[in-house]
Amino acid sequence: MWFLTAIFQAVAQAVTWVLPVSESGHSAIFHDFSGRFSGNGSELTGLVHIGIALGIFLVFIKLFVRLFGEFIAFFKDAFAKQNPFVNPGGVRRFMFGTVLGFLPMVLLLVPAGKYGNVYGLFRSMGYNGTLLDEGAFFALTGGLILLALLQMKKHGPQKNVDWYAALILGFAAAFSLPIAGLSYMGVLFCLGVMMGVARKISYRFAAVSSVLTLLVLGVVEICTCVTYVNIIAGILAVVLSAAVTYFMVKLMLWILHGGKLKAFAYYDFALAGVCVVVGIFELILR
Repeated sequence: MWFLTAIFQAVAQAVTWVLPVSESGHSAIFHDFSGRFSGNGSELTGLVHIGIALGIFLVFIKLFVRLFGEFIAFFKDAFAKQNPFVNPGGVRRFMFGTVLGFLPMVLLLVPAGKYGNVYGLFRSMGYNGTLLDEGAFFALTGGLILLALLQMKKHGPQKNVDWYAALILGFAAAFSLPIAGLSYMGVLFCLGVMMGVARKISYRFAAVSSVLTLLVLGVVEICTCVTYVNIIAGILAVVLSAAVTYFMVKLMLWILHGGKLKAFAYYDFALAGVCVVVGIFELILR
């Protein structure tokens, strides 16, 4: 049974994380229909998140190597008493933006009473016995995709991730990570494009942010889980989720190159409609 669960969860989480359709939203729908509203984590979920991070890392391994090299060069310049912030190249600007984008994540650790912290507070919305709020956020994700498509049709100048774009994307990341119905990679990509960042750079920013976020999230989920999985099923989940993620990211890059995102917006809107209808009935019958 664990093997079937590992296969299903690895594929489902990988696909819904990479595509702009909200992994957390689909998870909330599954738990809602199965009557599970505790929100307790499982070891398998954490392992799959680490596998997804591995898959994204393998696709962009050259980028990560360049970022690491630039990180070392930054400190070399600092120790050599050269100002590392003067006339930075494109890779260093991207590195600055990535680091700056993680600062708002600290807000998720702010205490929030019985929920533990702000992350727990926002995450609890996905396990509140109604899909109404998930419907609203699925619709928001779909709307962001359409707005990004409109921006992509314009032929204005495109830029790297500057400091204010990085901060806005950082707050968006902190907001979209725990809230069911928002797509982490989808929100970051769409907002980046809407702010004039080149689509290639926007997706790379979302990818790098995802890898670091998923690694931390996966470790936390494993350390705080209440259900466990056997070793073989766990290894299967990591390997399969990494493989599926690798394929899906390659597919997504092809989709983005052609700007073929409208179908995902329609999917999000359709799912939003279903969630709103079901959520209203759940509130009435409560």
